[in-house]
Amino acid sequence: SSLKKLIIPYPGAENLVNSPSALYVWTVTNTITNTAKVRVMDENDNSNWNESANTFRIRAGIEVTQPNGNVNPALTEKWLVGSTQTIKWTITGTMSLVKLGYTVNSGADQFIADDVNAGDGVAGVPWLIPDAIDSRVRVKVINKADITVLDTSNFDFYIQGQLDFNP
Repeated sequence: SSLKKLIIPYPGAENLVNSPSALYVWTVTNTITNTAKVRVMDENDNSNWNESANTFRIRAGIEVTQPNGNVNPALTEKWLVGSTQTIKWTITGTMSLVKLGYTVNSGADQFIADDVNAGDGVAGVPWLIPDAIDSRVRVKVINKADITVLDTSNFDFYIQGQLDFNP
């Protein structure tokens, strides 16, 4: 079977005996799978058990931390065309490679880099800011192995032009 077996001992499970709707808060492990199930078993009677009817996914997570914009546009990042800025993110779980992209005005994704080491996000990856002036820009980080795992800046940030005046 391709199902992952995960045993979570629950100290005090005897307290669940008389509770028809027991709740167990589970810290999800780093066992990335598309075929997880939950099984509840009586530790004292292995023939007394039940299992979830359907499988579910345990997947990694991504969170963009820079640029992340601000709910108040006056406080958001303002990056200049031609400058080099740093894109940062954190990951939860295991993933190898990510793709970096951005959108302008909720348009189509523009890709910055492919095959970036997922662990590089904490220190950050440099980005040469393109000539894409707009006040509605967001960065996106996508797990290459599972494109449904992604995150985008929470709020818009700015790409601004710069006027150099030398009299």
